[in-house]
Amino acid sequence: MAEQKQKSEEQKVLEPVKQIEIETKDLVAASRIWIYIIIGLQAYLIFMILPDINTRMEWMEKDLSSVLVQSERFKKSTRVFAKDNACATCHSIGLAGAPKFADLASWGSRPDEGIEHLTEQVKNGLNGMPPMGMCMDCADEELTAAVQYMLDSL
Repeated sequence: MAEQKQKSEEQKVLEPVKQIEIETKDLVAASRIWIYIIIGLQAYLIFMILPDINTRMEWMEKDLSSVLVQSERFKKSTRVFAKDNACATCHSIGLAGAPKFADLASWGSRPDEGIEHLTEQVKNGLNGMPPMGMCMDCADEELTAAVQYMLDSL
């Protein structure tokens, strides 16, 4: 009799649990469907999208390397522009007719002449600008970088 009483009590305790199981059966089935959909989407992303990511990574690496190269050029050009104020002395205030830094009007049509021609003028001197633009120890590459720096400011 004690066993029957114990089974009866267990059934009373388990009855609400069984009821909850029955009520949530549809939710569990729907959850499984969503889980399968999520797994399917992950598989799709892994096998269909990831090859594209490798291509994107190559682009990002190329972009990064070009940024680093440009950054190095920028450092070099700003260093020359400000080096002993060789360029900045005249080009910051337009001394002796020099086109002002970041002033498009004072440059006129010079930017259209091209970087090679402008660098050649810097090396040889022009009007009030002495040869090498007062930077006698600058390499040609540094002069080109300084000219490009000034053109980029326009």
